[in-house]
Amino acid sequence: MIYAMAAYTFSKVGVAVRNLARHRALRDPVLAASRAISFASALISMLSLEIAMLLQFGTDEGFFRTMTVSTGTGVCVILSATALYMILTAQRALHTQDSLK
Repeated sequence: MIYAMAAYTFSKVGVAVRNLARHRALRDPVLAASRAISFASALISMLSLEIAMLLQFGTDEGFFRTMTVSTGTGVCVILSATALYMILTAQRALHTQDSLK
């Protein structure tokens, strides 16, 4: 089961990274939101895979706790930065749109 989860996770991360790189120049907000959701889903999938692997193969409780906390914190920081970037970009777009009227 873990190997299937690993294959799914790595394919999901690959697709998310490819989409981020491929559609970076496009300014469509729907595509940007779709890319952000795909990226967030890939990060959560990586965290889930890490937890499953540490539970299956790990023996040290301290190592499990340290790795889970550090990876979870990293995922939260990355997702918060992504959300903040999207909010600021949307506010700038709305402000530009209002100033054109």
